[in-house]
Amino acid sequence: MIKDIKRALMITLTSPVKPGSIHRFMPEIEFEERIVEALEVFDIMDEAYRRGKELALGNIDSRSLGLGHLISSAYKNAFDSINERPLPGLDAAAIVLSSIDGYSEGIKQNVINGINSFLSRILYKGKPRDAVEFVESLEDLGLSNYINLLERSGITKESIEYEERSLGDVFEILSKIDSGFLLNLKHYSNLLKFSKMLMNSKNVIQAALKSYVYIGKDLFKIEEFSDLDINDPNILSKLLSKDKLLKRNREDLNAILGGVLIILYFSLNNENPLKLF
Repeated sequence: MIKDIKRALMITLTSPVKPGSIHRFMPEIEFEERIVEALEVFDIMDEAYRRGKELALGNIDSRSLGLGHLISSAYKNAFDSINERPLPGLDAAAIVLSSIDGYSEGIKQNVINGINSFLSRILYKGKPRDAVEFVESLEDLGLSNYINLLERSGITKESIEYEERSLGDVFEILSKIDSGFLLNLKHYSNLLKFSKMLMNSKNVIQAALKSYVYIGKDLFKIEEFSDLDINDPNILSKLLSKDKLLKRNREDLNAILGGVLIILYFSLNNENPLKLF
């Protein structure tokens, strides 16, 4: 349900202590700014959910879905509200998941059972112009590392149009630096597999933290995460210590958050679903 995705988004942002990233114990005002950003994204998530359901019911086709436009709108609204760059992968993942959830509801099929076909219709069948609009929004935000990565991979606004590339193709490239874009046909399976290992978590807060450490340590190979063991009884003190050390890398580490949200979403839809509370 869309309300569960919104709750999972808030938990992704607030759960402590995600070293170097956003959490409710951090003293900086960025925590409050990111909550405001999430609230701005909520309205766009509602529209993405509605369009996903309309797609499932046959009232629109994939080329009319316009997720690239919706993500671009979310970025703009967030920037206008907090005067800071939004969290690109997290916001994009929240919007795509909302569309997937609407589609799942429309055809009455469990997300996990249909995730391949859902992603194919929602991310890979849209108009190239929609992918171009998404890339333009990254340019408008000054996200040069994202744009440079795309260009090094042969993805430009011109090539998207000429080669009829999709939003999914762009996500595949960006997933190298932002886990929110792992929500694509090539890369989602690692997150889905890990989500099935969370069924014994004490609560969703612990699941979020486990997911954060997993992505940082095992997927992004962040050196400072190499000695973290989420089952260590002294893990809290280690996380607090690393949080102070890594806050200088916050922009890079915030790129883990989108993947956390995706894992939590999968966990809520697995055969043995994780309970939010």
